[in-house]
Amino acid sequence: MRAKLISMILLTFAVTFTVSIPTSANSVKAYIAHNAVYEGHARKIVAAKAFQIKLPVGTEESSNWAGYAVTRTDSHFYTNVGGSWTVPSASVISSSLGSQWIGLGGVSSGDLLQMGTIEQFQGKREITTLFWEQLPANAQDIMTVPTGSRINAKIYQGHNNTWSLQFQVIEPNGKRVMKNISTKLNSAYAQGIGTSAEWISEDPSDGNGNLYPLANTDVVRYTNTTANNEAIDGKGNKVDPLAVVNSQNRILIAPSALSSKGTAFSTTNIGNRYVSLRAHGIHHFRGGRHCFRR
Repeated sequence: MRAKLISMILLTFAVTFTVSIPTSANSVKAYIAHNAVYEGHARKIVAAKAFQIKLPVGTEESSNWAGYAVTRTDSHFYTNVGGSWTVPSASVISSSLGSQWIGLGGVSSGDLLQMGTIEQFQGKREITTLFWEQLPANAQDIMTVPTGSRINAKIYQGHNNTWSLQFQVIEPNGKRVMKNISTKLNSAYAQGIGTSAEWISEDPSDGNGNLYPLANTDVVRYTNTTANNEAIDGKGNKVDPLAVVNSQNRILIAPSALSSKGTAFSTTNIGNRYVSLRAHGIHHFRGGRHCFRR
């Protein structure tokens, strides 16, 4: 199956979108990222605003990942990945979710080791949780963090099949929290996650692969993005920029181009604003689907 390639295009659009407001947080009947369908009273929200999104050359479609993934062009494996971002403020759509993370594996392998944040709304309150996950096991919550916190994260191989997931949280008030989590991986799993590295803004899905309503987190800036201690576009890396595109060819989350040093980029969450994609070619990203289990 060929993947869908999005050539470099400039998108200018106005936004009009409809969401349904649930009567309870558990009333979700369908998880469609571009059109959240709930059981309950529906309210139409209309907005008009001009946007311009310039996609990097070679951007590929994904149903749930936006950002960058790299794979090796040689026989080497990835043994570390790092990145930083600021926890975004999301718009209030009850039961909506968004996530930002770094990880190893999950592109050509079902093995995936990752650490990041997930933003969700409970009622009208945004709750952001720092998590780590070693698929196929469930995600493990580490702590809640305030909106606006700076996250510095790194995953790296240690000694005797031990891998470390290290993070530093710098809260808006200046408080700092640091922690290191260790996990044992067998050689087959380590080889699986060593095939790719990622820096991702995600539209999460449930355990059945159904997408949750996408929280609008606007622009997220990733910095200090490295794999094997080199830039995303470093020697030996095949670089794949990724955009979340739904089944109706509407872009939900778009990546920017890499910075001049290859260690920074942004993702723009277009969310429920119905951006039509004018694509060329038929190239679709065949990455793994990460599931948040709640």
